Amino acid sequence: MKIKLKYLIIATILLISLFGIIFYDSPSKSSFIEVKTLDMPIKSDDIPIKKEIPEKFELKAKIHPDIIFEEEKTEVLINIKNKEDLEEIKDIIDSESLVIGNVVSVKVSKEELQQLSEKEEIENIWPDREFSVLLDDSVQDMNIPLFWEFNFTGQGIKVAILDTGINKNHPMLEGKVILEKDFSKSISTNDGLGHGTHIAGIVAGNGQYKGVAPDVQILNGKVLSDSGFGRESYIINGINWAVENNADIISLSLGGPYPEINSPISNALRDAIDNGVVVVAASGNCGNGCPSSSCRGYTGVTTPGNTEEIITVGAVDDNKNIACF
Repeated sequence: MKIKLKYLIIATILLISLFGIIFYDSPSKSSFIEVKTLDMPIKSDDIPIKKEIPEKFELKAKIHPDIIFEEEKTEVLINIKNKEDLEEIKDIIDSESLVIGNVVSVKVSKEELQQLSEKEEIENIWPDREFSVLLDDSVQDMNIPLFWEFNFTGQGIKVAILDTGINKNHPMLEGKVILEKDFSKSISTNDGLGHGTHIAGIVAGNGQYKGVAPDVQILNGKVLSDSGFGRESYIINGINWAVENNADIISLSLGGPYPEINSPISNALRDAIDNGVVVVAASGNCGNGCPSSSCRGYTGVTTPGNTEEIITVGAVDDNKNIACF
């Protein structure tokens, strides 16, 4: 219990530094928290987001309505009920397919999609949707040194930062990254955008300026490309990797404008929590006051921030007023 409390306190320290501290505590509520994030438009137009979609809902259909075909085959995520049921879809799994727990990332034709939907062993089928980076300027008046005085510096804690990669040779981060892996199909785990390195510095920087938990160790999971975008399957793979490598906390400063609360990424995070991991995610930038263009008509907490079991955080400005976004 004492160790778990320590993890929660460290997670809270990370939250207040990264985002200000406005908590979104349950997707069962009708309100949402508005957050200022990096305003980067989603480049792909092939993932439709309908205006007036409810802020959150549970998908009941077997096939997600946003699956579209621009080519003969399209990438989907198949939720199978049990991993043992993989045998039932072995005929469509090839060398490019990715099996992540109970989720299979694979390219299928329209005919294969229809055949899969008729199999009892398959719970539902989703598009492999696009996610992007989310970030706001860090608020500097959170009095973090007070936590340090009580020895909450992150000693013995592993934080998995699932982002655009990390420049581990940055002077503030030397020796901090103990494990790294690329899931974004990039050429390396290095950070070509700067977003993941920024997050890592806020979390664990230790140099001229200190991060909020300067003694933590970092797992660098590159799940977004150097342009700041990545597929849902990349992130799920990173989540499982973090759990397998004993991360205490998973940091997700990313999101997508999707309302479902039972998506593959949300289920992966629930599995992580069941394994004792504390999950921290951004609530997105789709508030109704001044939403980002990347929301494309969607308003509400973005995925995976709308997952009830995780810690989701929004933003305030320097005067501690709730931001319009």
